[in-house]
Amino acid sequence: MADWAAAAKIVDTEAANNFANKKLPLISIEWLKNVHGQSLSGLSPRAAEFRKIPVLGPNVFASSALTIDKAAGVQSIKYQSALHPGTPLVTFTPTQCLEDRDVAFNQLFWEQYKNNRMIKSDQWPALPENSSFTAADGTQRTCGFIRYAAAEEVEPQLQRWVNFVNRTTRTWGSLEPENDPIVVAMHAQRWFVSIHPFEDGNGRVSRFAMEWLLKSVGLPAPVIEDMNNDMYMTEGMWARELGIGIRRAIVELESCSRDLSQPGCQPIASK
Repeated sequence: MADWAAAAKIVDTEAANNFANKKLPLISIEWLKNVHGQSLSGLSPRAAEFRKIPVLGPNVFASSALTIDKAAGVQSIKYQSALHPGTPLVTFTPTQCLEDRDVAFNQLFWEQYKNNRMIKSDQWPALPENSSFTAADGTQRTCGFIRYAAAEEVEPQLQRWVNFVNRTTRTWGSLEPENDPIVVAMHAQRWFVSIHPFEDGNGRVSRFAMEWLLKSVGLPAPVIEDMNNDMYMTEGMWARELGIGIRRAIVELESCSRDLSQPGCQPIASK
């Protein structure tokens, strides 16, 4: 069985049971570690282990610089530090593009980059938040880097995340707007990526968690054109994107129900 398929089977089986029983069980950090371990089995020696190193997401090349809207999306992430109240869990720092740095800095960057290390943020000169340049396609862009939750935040943040999911799903059937399944799934997925608890596979596990929530209430996994936009949109925009993706998935399911021979309609065989 493919590495991701083992985790997918866990999620699909549990979600089907949840939907049949009209009840979501409590989840735990160990549940997350199990899904991560299954999804990366054979691919990573550190599957199911929390990271011990800081994580920076570099967008420091002019060719991959964020549009102003995407940078604003990162800056709109509202999750707060569990250890330092009032401090954002995720930050985006605008900086000079690598192409504008001197030769010595470029050499240092590539030496660290090839060894899976990132230059510390204080080695990059800070720029005003409105610093940007006009790219060849006419869009306004800015270079910078995303700093995810500190390594020491991982476990306390994940416990907060688990508490949020368990508390919210206990009242899933209520009419409170904040318990809209799509909004809850959006928060769970986006918050998990912001924590970035593992060295690898965080996006994958965030999608499994989102699918577990949605499928547990009878909704399909959304068909999204680019899941990487989860960090680059505001909450409202990302929730709408998930809603569009769910409607797209429903259309595809209806089409497959009429003709299973269509590409993508064949079920995945499990071993």
